[in-house]
Amino acid sequence: MPIEDYAERQEAKRDRLEERADKAATRADQAGKDLQDAHREALTRMVGPSDLPTLLGVSPYRGATLLALYNRVGGNAPPRTQTVRMARGHALQPIIVQEWERQTGRRARSLPPEGEFFIHPDAALRMRCTPDALTLDGLGEPVEAKAWGDHVSLVADDSPAGRPMLGVQVQVLAQVQVLRARGMSTSPLGNYAVLRDSDDAATVGQVDADSEDCRAMWAAI
Repeated sequence: MPIEDYAERQEAKRDRLEERADKAATRADQAGKDLQDAHREALTRMVGPSDLPTLLGVSPYRGATLLALYNRVGGNAPPRTQTVRMARGHALQPIIVQEWERQTGRRARSLPPEGEFFIHPDAALRMRCTPDALTLDGLGEPVEAKAWGDHVSLVADDSPAGRPMLGVQVQVLAQVQVLRARGMSTSPLGNYAVLRDSDDAATVGQVDADSEDCRAMWAAI
């Protein structure tokens, strides 16, 4: 066989192998995307801590109704689009966590928005959580960071102005329950830091999941 023919055949063979490898890589990439989409869809159909104020009837948001929550969990609602206000809140989360660290003298690891999901091991609950940060002291306590307008009250009650703070405490309670059930946290405490537009410092606080009030609230959920 002439050496020129042999070289051409070898080159053609390499081209076929490269084409097969490219197709295989494309299929693997698509399979990975499909798996991510399926995982994201499954998480969307779970109840998160931010949904619990709706279940308890203390959500401050007009669109947060039981019907809307039922449709979303049932897969009958369009995907939620991120608003400018939501993007602003996400951007401020690491700064608010740093403010929490400054006031408490503790350290925490910020988590990317929608980046890490933790699912309650009891499948019947269909509950997940996405903490803004976790403490780095071995306790694994969640830290919830909120950026609000000045119209929001820092007192937690069932008034329109007080419902956001009440909702934060409910969210933190749910995060503690999920993390403890997964063995990721050894503490009954959860933390929050709220920064309003005109405040010079964040308001920080804790929720004790083992307190009588929190036990009663969790039982209602």
